[in-house]
Amino acid sequence: MAYPIDRKLVIGVSSSALFDLTESHQIYLTQGVDEYRIHQEKNIDNTFPKGVAFPFIRRFLGINEAFPKQLPVEPGRSGCAIAFPDISELRNVT
Repeated sequence: MAYPIDRKLVIGVSSSALFDLTESHQIYLTQGVDEYRIHQEKNIDNTFPKGVAFPFIRRFLGINEAFPKQLPVEPGRSGCAIAFPDISELRNVT
């Protein structure tokens, strides 16, 4: 199903930017797919460490707090979209 993006800024963030996947990626590269799968299964209940984009996305999602009536940020499965019908709404934001 298509997601309407008219008049929206859409930001997509890869999982490797949102989370630090260095350890699991290194296992994949050096030990292969089978060991990588075992590692993933052993750690299924562990939260990934935050990646370089995590603080940005957290702040970006916080835009809704500045605009509680509009709620312009729409989180999605693979990114976020922000919609401002009138850019002048942003001019008085500090």
